[in-house]
Amino acid sequence: MVNHPVTMAFMANQHSHKLRGIRQIPQDLWDEFEAAAAEMGSDRSDITKRFYEWFVCRPGAQLPDRPEPKQS
Repeated sequence: MVNHPVTMAFMANQHSHKLRGIRQIPQDLWDEFEAAAAEMGSDRSDITKRFYEWFVCRPGAQLPDRPEPKQS
């Protein structure tokens, strides 16, 4: 591969894992999840990955913390 600026920029933006789509998530739930993840100092991808690890019983995996419920 040639070290060409365009080629190098493309390679730098490659994801280390395959992108996966999640279907049938209503937009309002998606937005709430994003806000809750940010409140916990995390992001949707990290929390989802940690849940998957817990769900399939990976050694040492724990459920991610959740924010406190909002008072109505």
